[in-house]
Amino acid sequence: MQRQGLARVVVAAVTVASVFAFAAPASAVTKAQEAEALDVFKAAAKHYKAGEFAQSDKLFREAFAIHGRPVYLYNAARSAHRRGDLHTAARDYKRVLDLPRTSKKVAERTQKLLDEVNAAQKREAAKAEQEAEKERLRLAKKAKEDDVAFRSKAAWASTITGVVAVGVGGYLLAAKASEQADLDDKVGKKAGGKVIGIDAQTYTAEQDRLDRNGVIGMATIGVGVAAAGLGAYLLMTQPADKVAISPFFNGHGAVVTLRF
Repeated sequence: MQRQGLARVVVAAVTVASVFAFAAPASAVTKAQEAEALDVFKAAAKHYKAGEFAQSDKLFREAFAIHGRPVYLYNAARSAHRRGDLHTAARDYKRVLDLPRTSKKVAERTQKLLDEVNAAQKREAAKAEQEAEKERLRLAKKAKEDDVAFRSKAAWASTITGVVAVGVGGYLLAAKASEQADLDDKVGKKAGGKVIGIDAQTYTAEQDRLDRNGVIGMATIGVGVAAAGLGAYLLMTQPADKVAISPFFNGHGAVVTLRF
């Protein structure tokens, strides 16, 4: 019996303490504080009506800090909402709904506005995702265009270099053939069975030089052919642009598609 009585006393004490704890915020605010908060609220309302939402937001929060009425925080959330700060507005609308002294009317209005903010945030997120996708596609397109431009420049540079190299190689071989004929003509000049056009040492040196020029000419032609072939391959394998040509307006009639 004594234990049961003691338990009842403890429960009663906890209940009374809980009541005082919930009542404390309201009773802790003095009349002077209520008046001060109301004055700040009125100043904030003037800024709100003037469309100065940053100032009204700040003052509504000051009023709420002085006297924690839900309507003060509600109006601060409205100011944030009106100036486009959806994150702050959503956070404070939720705080208003969580306040124990929020009236049913304010709660219903707050919930409606919170739903609007959530919908707006979803639209903004979807729009941001679309913009990000557009930017990704733009960058991918630009990278592709840059790659095509680089391949085209490399292809033409390789082709032109190859053609020039073949020309240089051909020139070297032609020059070698001409000089070889002159050298052979000199060697062919004889008198009394002896070579009189050129001595053996000079002949050997000239022949070595002509042989080297011949090797260089052939190698240059080989490099040129390879470079020109690479350039031609790059030109043929790069993405081709398509142009549709019609003899009539609006694409009517026969259409010819050109690839280049």
